[in-house]
Amino acid sequence: MHPRGDFRETVPALRHQGFIGPIGVISSSPGDPYFQSLEEYGADFRIDKSEIDPTAIEFILREYLPD
Repeated sequence: MHPRGDFRETVPALRHQGFIGPIGVISSSPGDPYFQSLEEYGADFRIDKSEIDPTAIEFILREYLPD
């Protein structure tokens, strides 16, 4: 993966390599128009960097990891 690539490059590359787990995109600007088509690139969710806290991480883990 290119170190400066964004999700529009890295998520399809991960899916192409066979990764089937959930992929989340963390960004400081999730309101940008291209985030509206997030699923088209193979990502499952997005979250703003400002929302990252222990509660958000716990929710994500509970939502996407098996018990």
